[in-house]
Amino acid sequence: MAEYRLSYKRGKVGYAGSHAAYILRESKYKYKEDLIYKEYGNLPQFSGNNALDFWCAADEFEGVNRNAYREFELNIPNELNHQEAINLIKDFVTKEIGENFPYTFAIHESFNKETREKNLHCHLMFSERKLDNIEREKERFFKKANTKNPSLGGAKKDRLWQSKKRLLQLRKSWEILQNTSLEKNGFSERVDCRSLAERRKEALEQGDLNKAESLERKAINLSGKVIKKLKTVGYNKLSDKEKKQVDDFNQAKKLKKEKERKLNIRKGKIIPKEFEIIERLDEINKLDEGAIKKLTLNILTKGELNKNYYELRRVEKSLIANPTNEILLRKKSNLENKILELADTHILSYKYNRIVEQLKRDLVREKEMHLENLKNIYKKEYTVSKKDYDDEVTRNTAIKIKEKYTKKNTLELMYKLEEFKLVSSNYKATQILTNYKIEGITKSTLKYKEELKAKNTALINARLFSNESSIKVLENDIKELNLKIEKNNTQSNNIINELNKKYSIEELDKLTNLIDNNTSIERSVINEILQNRLEERNSLPTFERHRTLIMDNINLMADLERNKTLYNYFIEKNNPEKYSKSIFLTGVNIEIISNVIETKYNDLEKINSVDKNIVFNEIRTNEKNNISMLNDKEIKIKTAITNINELLSSDPVKEKLTSIDLITINKVSKGKFSSNYKVIQSLENEKERLEKEYTSSNFLKKPFIMKEIKTKEKELSIYYEVERKIIQRYKNNKSFNQEKENIISSFKKSLSKLEKDLKIINNERSLAFKKLQIIKEIEDKKYIKERGIKLTPNSIRKLYNTNKFKELSFNLSEVLQTQEERGYNNLEIKLEREKERGISL
Repeated sequence: MAEYRLSYKRGKVGYAGSHAAYILRESKYKYKEDLIYKEYGNLPQFSGNNALDFWCAADEFEGVNRNAYREFELNIPNELNHQEAINLIKDFVTKEIGENFPYTFAIHESFNKETREKNLHCHLMFSERKLDNIEREKERFFKKANTKNPSLGGAKKDRLWQSKKRLLQLRKSWEILQNTSLEKNGFSERVDCRSLAERRKEALEQGDLNKAESLERKAINLSGKVIKKLKTVGYNKLSDKEKKQVDDFNQAKKLKKEKERKLNIRKGKIIPKEFEIIERLDEINKLDEGAIKKLTLNILTKGELNKNYYELRRVEKSLIANPTNEILLRKKSNLENKILELADTHILSYKYNRIVEQLKRDLVREKEMHLENLKNIYKKEYTVSKKDYDDEVTRNTAIKIKEKYTKKNTLELMYKLEEFKLVSSNYKATQILTNYKIEGITKSTLKYKEELKAKNTALINARLFSNESSIKVLENDIKELNLKIEKNNTQSNNIINELNKKYSIEELDKLTNLIDNNTSIERSVINEILQNRLEERNSLPTFERHRTLIMDNINLMADLERNKTLYNYFIEKNNPEKYSKSIFLTGVNIEIISNVIETKYNDLEKINSVDKNIVFNEIRTNEKNNISMLNDKEIKIKTAITNINELLSSDPVKEKLTSIDLITINKVSKGKFSSNYKVIQSLENEKERLEKEYTSSNFLKKPFIMKEIKTKEKELSIYYEVERKIIQRYKNNKSFNQEKENIISSFKKSLSKLEKDLKIINNERSLAFKKLQIIKEIEDKKYIKERGIKLTPNSIRKLYNTNKFKELSFNLSEVLQTQEERGYNNLEIKLEREKERGISL
């Protein structure tokens, strides 16, 4: 399907030659087999009509920090064949590049590995330097233009290529040329260069509500840097931020495809599948008068109504866990007033009534069309029951889940299976609905009770020795801890009462059943993926199989230690508002990983010592190299942090200006300050060299050297004066203060990122040391299979582990008293099962 895309880029000096080789599939890129066509033109005589030579000359002779080239990346409609695509690009080059600018273009055709969808596109490089019929050697062609005597300078750059107006003209031109080509070659598809918001607004004005709805989505966009990294290292090696960008990009593509398909179905261009017809008929039947009016208001408010509704639901969900929070209550009230205000603004307008009636007519027509298709194509009558296509929906859900879990490694899949065994659906539902607050309150209360026990013991000792000052302090501490426990007890009851008030038992059961259904499908899919992987693993040679098993065990054990550290951190810093979910998740992870270790550790024991030693030595070498690399990286980051801090806190360095001031002046002057500074540095170095030469020279040479020194001093005085004028002119510039703030902000952001990188390095290094320690413990037969911390006290687990929801209520103090008897108020890793087995930690 035709998709509009024009990406306009600029390429710095040093990259033109290699990029030209890449798009032309020459030099080291000859192995790529996706080249359809390449062409270059308007090349100066010095290039010998060789595009690579021209772009390499640009890298060599173009000024530092300048653009060596500009580039268009153009999506070509997939409907066109190769010759039609070539003609389209040639038309664009003729119209926009003409005969005035050197250019190189290449058309590539690649295919999506999973969907086999075609991606026909063009890379068009060109130089901003306009040809003027003056022949120049390559050294001069890329120099700065001489307006008084053009033949003495380089070819002049056309600054129009840098303007936004020109870019908008180019976008429109590319749209027109594509649509002309599509029409000429008999295709009904068309492209549009406007934003989604502009196109949606037009659709609403024209009354095309279905089209407007299909355009209510995010734009599909992913930076070239991330795309390149994704191709080079793969998804799993991306940072969390980059993974999110890729996921958002894929989600946006998927949503676009789904919405376009729905639009084409509603317009009768595509015959839908049976289950799609039934799903849509179910949706239409659910749209009562109120839903249609709400949909109309959302159209008229350009999505603002739904945005406020979603935010209101989010606030209401937060209020379940924090029913007395004044900020949330105030926010809820404001959102409700905003929704009423939006409704009042539009509900009495003629346009509102017209859209309501149009929606009703459209829905009646669409329903008739779907009923007819169901009857004529699939020979079925529509019933409210979805039994006939439930299997089809399950299959589609399974496909989506499989796509998600295929990317996960084997250990992550095993973790997920253990999670299904460990956490019941109704318990999970309750945690989700209460924002994991129950978990946080329980754990914080356990902590308070542990502290209370210690304080009571200390108070008994203080009374024995009649230590009056300590007795008073301890009594106050005990009173405060009892108040905290009572507060948590009240809060937990409020949460449960709010949950009962907000959701009926049927709604809670519905959520539980939904989680149950998804869990069942997920479990089936994961088991299938795991089975295939285990079969692949079993087909490996014995040593490779042993190697994988050992690696899995070491990674498991290191992961267990990491989660225990995190858990203890969250417990220590426990703030129910912030860490409740983290406590829940790390607690689950500890128990999950412990269970997985138990299933795999016995297999590790059976591996022969020779294979173990080989793999252990391999891991040791890798981790030591990793630690060394991380240490080097840490030094560089710490140096960068020191340099940035010095810049931000530096004293005046020139004319009462700080380093930041000088950087700002350089930015505002568009590089004039740094260009002049480089000349000064060069002259000062040359002068210093001459002065050294003068002291070591004989009396015959000294007069000549002194003359050169005087010349350099004269030149320096000129450039010092230029520097002084630049500073005077630009430090009083209107934009100086704003630019200075932007630069400081940029440095602070860099500082923040570097500090985060430093934490990541420390965590990675800690993990590497843990792996080395674990290997030593296994070799010394000292490693103990720990099972992790109990997820939640059993009384609370039992409360939520019923088949159906009943009215939720419990007394937290009673629950904790039960746990105290069983020994669950000890926050250290101390397990009931380990006591039974007699394991001492």
